[in-house]
Amino acid sequence: MKKIITLLAFLICYTGFSQDPNFLQITYIKPTPGENYAQIINENWSKLHQKRIDDGIIVGWDVWWAMNSTSESDHQIAIVTLVENIEDFNNNPGIRSVFPDWSDEEFEEFNQKNQAARTIVKTDLLAIKNRASKQDSIPNVLVMNYMKVKPVNALAYEKMEDNYKTSNFENSNRASWGMAKRIDKYGTGLGWNYMTFDLYNNGAELMNSRVNTYEYPAELAKDFEIRDMVYSQPYWKWMALRKE
Repeated sequence: MKKIITLLAFLICYTGFSQDPNFLQITYIKPTPGENYAQIINENWSKLHQKRIDDGIIVGWDVWWAMNSTSESDHQIAIVTLVENIEDFNNNPGIRSVFPDWSDEEFEEFNQKNQAARTIVKTDLLAIKNRASKQDSIPNVLVMNYMKVKPVNALAYEKMEDNYKTSNFENSNRASWGMAKRIDKYGTGLGWNYMTFDLYNNGAELMNSRVNTYEYPAELAKDFEIRDMVYSQPYWKWMALRKE
């Protein structure tokens, strides 16, 4: 049976696996209404990426559904690929490696159906920098927080997040937490260059965490000035694949 776990639960609660992910790639997908891209993910792409995992090429492959998204949203699906070595993102045996009996006509039909069923909006590449967790069980909700930090303040920001994790995480209702640095693009003109991840056991815990308004200590408030939290996007878990 496939070991189904979430992206950040794996990043943060890493135990018992032969590979530890160092990088992640997020692909944002906008499915075409009526073309049933969900079926393609479940019946085709999941099989290919499970093979890549079992062959030791990638560490994991996760699919998340954006909360409250609609066909008018810029994306509805976020696919996250986890690797140990950055060059492994491009190591892909192709869909026919798991469907070897397909004829050329069947392969072409699948390609056309797949292209019609979705639009790839964009792809981001990040290096995993930090993580923490309170539990071994798997949270169901992921929040991606997009942060903007001046390059000159990058190291100070990473230290600040580590200190905040140490002092605040245990008293929060988050089940897990992580941080990653964007490495595909660089410069002051970017909309964001770091990402933090909050995981909750359910949607109510996430929403309840946002109800109260806090007065931060002066020192912590000053630390927070080193970065801008541009926006956050919550997701529901769809699937996450690991080595069988």
